Amino acid sequence: TDYLTKPYTLTQIYNALVKIGGKQLLAEHDDGAVTAAEATIPTREAPVTISKPQETDTGTVILDEMFLDEISEIDDANSNALVREIIGLDLQGSIRSLEEVRECVKKRHPQELAIAAHALKSMSVSIGGRAMGELCHLLEVAGRKNELANIAHVMVRLDFHYLKLISALENYRNVHCSAA
Repeated sequence: TDYLTKPYTLTQIYNALVKIGGKQLLAEHDDGAVTAAEATIPTREAPVTISKPQETDTGTVILDEMFLDEISEIDDANSNALVREIIGLDLQGSIRSLEEVRECVKKRHPQELAIAAHALKSMSVSIGGRAMGELCHLLEVAGRKNELANIAHVMVRLDFHYLKLISALENYRNVHCSAA
């Protein structure tokens, strides 16, 4: 069975559609009815823009700009207002989520930690923050297994990577997004 896991890119979606080309797809008609229809998707390569991910000293990717670049391609005519907004929302939301994670660790609440770490992981990975996502995954698993004894080093790394990610996002916004 083929499936896509989050986060997925426009290229992955396109390639998945190309792969199922000619199979039964659902088609919506003008009257709102949905029926099965034959559809063929052109078999050409999806347009791809690859950016060099920003890495830490250890090689872990801080910001994979590919996600922002894809949104930028869609929103280029609008001076990348959407990208600016997404980065702004991430900056606002991630600080709250990080505080929730810290509070759960401080209070030794493993189940709440798993939930808060998952939320921060989703937010980070969806914007291209791989290193943050990996660290949040470790915290999520530790919370689910109720193994909080040895997570202090993960929290130190999380704080370090968070600052690096914020810096990378602000740099991306300054370089790629013109002011409105």
